[in-house]
Amino acid sequence: MKKGLIFIFIVTSTYLFSQSTFVSVGISNSTFQNKNINKIFERYNDNGLGNFEPYNNIYGPVFSFDFRDDGKMASMGYSRRRKDITAEFNDSLNVNHTYTCHSRYGYWFVNYYWHVVDNDRFKMGPGMGAAFSYYMFQKSGIIGDREYDPYNIITETHFLTSILFNMSIYMGEHISLNIQPHFQVPFLFNTIVNYGALENDINPTYVIPDDQLDSYNEWHWNFGITVSLSIGGE
Repeated sequence: MKKGLIFIFIVTSTYLFSQSTFVSVGISNSTFQNKNINKIFERYNDNGLGNFEPYNNIYGPVFSFDFRDDGKMASMGYSRRRKDITAEFNDSLNVNHTYTCHSRYGYWFVNYYWHVVDNDRFKMGPGMGAAFSYYMFQKSGIIGDREYDPYNIITETHFLTSILFNMSIYMGEHISLNIQPHFQVPFLFNTIVNYGALENDINPTYVIPDDQLDSYNEWHWNFGITVSLSIGGE
């Protein structure tokens, strides 16, 4: 209840601050610090049990309400990103094995921008933000004719800070194209992902050396870009 009241207070305050409200829909792409994921997949591939592709980027839709005033803008919304990676092989009995790793990443955010360039058709400036995020890594499989439901390997919740930059190109008073590079880093508590669980699940015959256990803990920072279209106004 308290969280709901806080959220309503933030929305109301931001709305009162605003001269105009826009609804934005777009797509967001991020590159994560995931050196452990690719090493784990490489070890799996070296065992001849199929071929997982490198993890690399993850992308998905983003939705927000943008409250714009002279020289400034506040955004509140949600971003969801997903990536599925599949490996397949036939065993010595010619039974097909297919395994899929499902990465799920989403967050609710509040961002604030200062438009140092604030023209009628073009606005540009830096921003900062905060977000509450979740990160899940699941695995599912098909062996022969039997399909196994996805199960969670890693489940994390994080608080994030964001450094952003917004460029809005207006195509009239009520529609704009927005380009927003971003950099995000977790803070406070529960902000480190332990990929040792993924190693143990993907490569159960590999024993993690004691002196490498700490190296499986990674700060889940990421960088990328969001491109969105906004519709609204006074």
